[in-house]
Amino acid sequence: MKKYSILIVFNIALAISIQAQKPYWELGFGGGISSYWGDLNSESFSDNFMNMNAAGNMHLRYNVENFAVRTMITIGKMKGSDKNSIDQARKMRNLSFFSPIYEFSVSGEYNIFGFDPSDRESVFTPFVMLGAGVLRFDPKTEYNGGIISLQPLGTEGQGLAGQPDRYSLTQFVIPMGGGIKFKLTKNLVGSLEMIGRATFTDYLDDVSTTYANYSELLTHNGELSANLSQRLDEYLGLPEGSNAESTNGTKRGGADLNDYYFSFMINLSYNLGRKLVLGGRTSKKGASCPKF
Repeated sequence: MKKYSILIVFNIALAISIQAQKPYWELGFGGGISSYWGDLNSESFSDNFMNMNAAGNMHLRYNVENFAVRTMITIGKMKGSDKNSIDQARKMRNLSFFSPIYEFSVSGEYNIFGFDPSDRESVFTPFVMLGAGVLRFDPKTEYNGGIISLQPLGTEGQGLAGQPDRYSLTQFVIPMGGGIKFKLTKNLVGSLEMIGRATFTDYLDDVSTTYANYSELLTHNGELSANLSQRLDEYLGLPEGSNAESTNGTKRGGADLNDYYFSFMINLSYNLGRKLVLGGRTSKKGASCPKF
């Protein structure tokens, strides 16, 4: 009997807690910058500002007091170039890339102070977030006045006998970060956030391991693959392939760490209340029992 009493009390307390939480939905947009960190970023933090690009997002958030679940679509760009390096050897390597970013993610958020825009005392809160997402990217480079997609070329020997296949342009990512939310009105919420993405690839920039054999690339992957695998000759103003023997098998990138990217966004979201579309009807209070 005692166990049943405890269970009843627990269920009553849970029901009261859920009722008090007043869950609500938000729909919002954001804008800011995106950047990347990998084999083609500069060693100087200030020089990496040159790698920053415009980015934006659209998100839908479900809030219950301290917690929220957010789905988000992020669009941006990443880029890097040895021309921005302060190291002469890096400048001579002369590699560069840029790539669009298309990301879909689902994240959990924790509002450290709790947050409810309808509460007068709830003004702002710092928050942390962690999630999972899918990234679509496509590294490209400028060459002889044109734009070339790098992944199909297999510039590090991908696709050759005994070498790995070409890397996938769709990758799993783990977004993590935090920021601060603040109430503008009872229906409008602003936020500032920084989100970094851990990736499971070292090829966001098409650079990872060692220089492949120039002759093999030329024979099997084509002239573009061979010429874009090493661009030292281009930097020195020499004919393509002049330094092929000096680079064959030497280090091209750092395969010990995967690439990652991040974004800094300013967001604005609108409180939709408790509206749900159920059976073709929109309800502010949730589903009600059908009447006969």
